[in-house]
Amino acid sequence: MTSINTAAIANTPHWSLTIGVFDSGVGGLTVLAPLMAQFPDARFVYVADNAYMPYGEQSPAVLLERLTQLLPWLAKQCDVIALACNTAASLMIEHGLMAGWSALNQVPIIDPIQPVCEQLANDGNLAHPTIVILATPKTTAMGVYPRVLQELNPALDVRSVSGQQLAGYFEHGHPDPAAYETLLDTVAAEIQTHLSPNTSASLVLGCTHYPHMRAALAARLPNTVTMLDPAEAMVTKLTQVVEGLASASMVENQDAVKKPSVAGFWVTGDPERFKTVAQQCSGLVIPGVQSWQPKDLCVEAV
Repeated sequence: MTSINTAAIANTPHWSLTIGVFDSGVGGLTVLAPLMAQFPDARFVYVADNAYMPYGEQSPAVLLERLTQLLPWLAKQCDVIALACNTAASLMIEHGLMAGWSALNQVPIIDPIQPVCEQLANDGNLAHPTIVILATPKTTAMGVYPRVLQELNPALDVRSVSGQQLAGYFEHGHPDPAAYETLLDTVAAEIQTHLSPNTSASLVLGCTHYPHMRAALAARLPNTVTMLDPAEAMVTKLTQVVEGLASASMVENQDAVKKPSVAGFWVTGDPERFKTVAQQCSGLVIPGVQSWQPKDLCVEAV
């Protein structure tokens, strides 16, 4: 993982870093954890739209409406946003909204797709150019991962596999363990249909929920498969962006642009359910979780 230039941060007395993380539920915790390790002195605002999770089962119209309602509020609280949800990122990329949204809200937004695709496309050490994208049904249907990868490197052999209801099942805390194991077996079997015997391949975990079940998937796949968590490439990209922000703040006094103090966890659905599932799957200590709705976002939280 790329090391942050801590000197740039330390020498910026009028600026303290606030990072926003957005997801439909607990999946974004797989992005939050490495960000917390990389930026131990930063504040974090984690937003989970768990009233509408999983995003992979929502229509594009509903998702665009939710993103339009929630992301501008998060942008007001943060210096940079990690858009952890692959389905939301796919939708924004497909509609060409990512760059325009960042410019409109004056906050950089880092998605999980472009960084890992650039990493794979430029990796001259890939033993075999077969890449399998495991993603939600919605992300798989939009086909953004394969399109970006093949635009960057046409030589790559990119396959797609739907994780079916894995994300939603995980959000509900595995209410039926036997059904969960069966679903994992089914998904792993589908992945193996895209693999050549005794040939290496890369498996991109194209939903932030999937790293929570990484060990379970690995136990069902041959050891020739290398799993890639896009969160790692996201952190590297976000590190580069933060270094640029820190350098800029040394020139422009940002003391007058204080962010509201809303660090913590904000959810649109059941806060207790989020807290319980989040602590079970991540091992993180989750303090108070605040619940709110888009209609409340005009009120500044303190």
